Amino acid sequence: MGSVDEISSAVNKLTIALENGEGKYTLGMNVLSAEPWVWTITWNHRRKVCAACFTIPSNIRRTNGPDLRACESCKTYAYCNTECQKMGWTSGHFMECELMRNMALHLEKKGLLVMDQDKSEMSYSTSMVYYVTSLVAKALNRLHSDEGTTRSSEVDDKTARDFYENVNDAPPINLSQSERTLIKELLQAAFDVATVTDILPEAELWKYYCRTRSNISQMVDKTSHLPYGIGLYFENGAMRRCCDNNVVQTFKGKTMVMKATKDLTLSSELRSPGLVQDLQPLPRKLRQRYYLAIYGKECDCRKCSDEYEAEINPMKCVTSGCNEVIPTDLRALQPCRKCGVKSDEERLLQARKTYEEFIRRYAETCDLNAQVSKSHKALARREAPLGLLRQLDTNELVHPENFLRYCCLYVLGITYYKIATNIVPDTASCFAYREAWKHLKPLTELMGKFECKYDQRALRILKDAGVAAMYSATAQLEEAVAVFKGPRTKETLPKSKGVRDASAVMEQGPRLLAIMAERHVALYGRSVPPVKPGKDRKGASKNRLRAVKGGRVK
Repeated sequence: MGSVDEISSAVNKLTIALENGEGKYTLGMNVLSAEPWVWTITWNHRRKVCAACFTIPSNIRRTNGPDLRACESCKTYAYCNTECQKMGWTSGHFMECELMRNMALHLEKKGLLVMDQDKSEMSYSTSMVYYVTSLVAKALNRLHSDEGTTRSSEVDDKTARDFYENVNDAPPINLSQSERTLIKELLQAAFDVATVTDILPEAELWKYYCRTRSNISQMVDKTSHLPYGIGLYFENGAMRRCCDNNVVQTFKGKTMVMKATKDLTLSSELRSPGLVQDLQPLPRKLRQRYYLAIYGKECDCRKCSDEYEAEINPMKCVTSGCNEVIPTDLRALQPCRKCGVKSDEERLLQARKTYEEFIRRYAETCDLNAQVSKSHKALARREAPLGLLRQLDTNELVHPENFLRYCCLYVLGITYYKIATNIVPDTASCFAYREAWKHLKPLTELMGKFECKYDQRALRILKDAGVAAMYSATAQLEEAVAVFKGPRTKETLPKSKGVRDASAVMEQGPRLLAIMAERHVALYGRSVPPVKPGKDRKGASKNRLRAVKGGRVK
């Protein structure tokens, strides 16, 4: 949490905004917007995002697309053109260039990355340490520019000084010895000093690190769904980090916009899942692990602490053919609401052990947060969640309406989606789009059961995969549209004999997308503009969402 002044400032902003909007925000409305004080581009996308205007070229989704113009010195930032490079240099990169270069060279020396390779990867833990440490280095460079321990700077920000003066308010974050060593080495390399004590006392340095990490947000592009940056936003100190959220973070460039996921009043507490929302749907045990690692404490919201609200891991009823959901808690010992038969305590304990084993295997094999840029690695990764999903569906105790099944479907759908968007449009990418849709489609049935409507990233990818499935595989066209159109919609779909007759489908594209947008309003309470053919980045286009005829559209 932030200091009293920070919280008061953020609350005042919200109060004024709410008063101007008649004291209430409804679902989908912007609550507030904020700019980062310091920020950095993620390593895997450093050549794909302009560090000045934050333009993301349409080919960012293709691993073999042309690069932007990289900074010759640090090689960590890239720019659209000379004008953007000059603007980035004068707006602050002149202070940070040497810091970023020194840290990247140190990681290269340790064998954690190769600077000359755009597809070099870092593990999730290493990348998070690198990003947060780079933010700390930039913050120290700006705060102590006149104290001789860092490079000279003319930047002075009173808000930031007040923010870091309250470092004792930072929650403790558990760091391994290897992570602490890497942080100290990166800072020593950044400022070219012998020890970190030449910068700050070590105890105070850890507080700086924890305070920074507790208030960062991950910038995610709403079109390509790629996390392209990390920023320090002071407004995060006024929010409560929890799974039971009422706002969600969206980004336009480096500007963070808070959107309401529920109706808010003047007395509403702002609750956001923070970085955890950018990971993936996770069982409660794994969510708590990430909250502890990122924010220094476990989530204590209703969905995590209440025994009856936390998480439904249901088992099947004892009666054969009865499809009633039986919770794996003390309610299982009560008569079934449908057939009246009670489950015994032995069956309850066995179901709990089964779920614990499945969750353990999911944690070991289905983590999407490791950086993967090559499609063949993603192809190999799909086997683990696929096998786990099959075992969940065939288990005698596990009920199909369980959150772990939702998580496996999400992992499989996103994995195939990444494969499709990292392959030049051909028959292989069409297959991947169809597989992505096949696994993402059941999410529409489970989202409402597990309060997952806030997962906007999943919804956007679901929509993209559905449109791509329509354009690339006409055999699944009726199946795709049936999920999105309401039961009262009397739309008929064009008959098609296969991929070679895809021109009829392309002509119906705008109408079908309008149906999907209409269905989106019914499900999630806000509209999505219908996408017009011929656009590049903003929807169903002739480039990334097109039918395939003979392997490639001419």
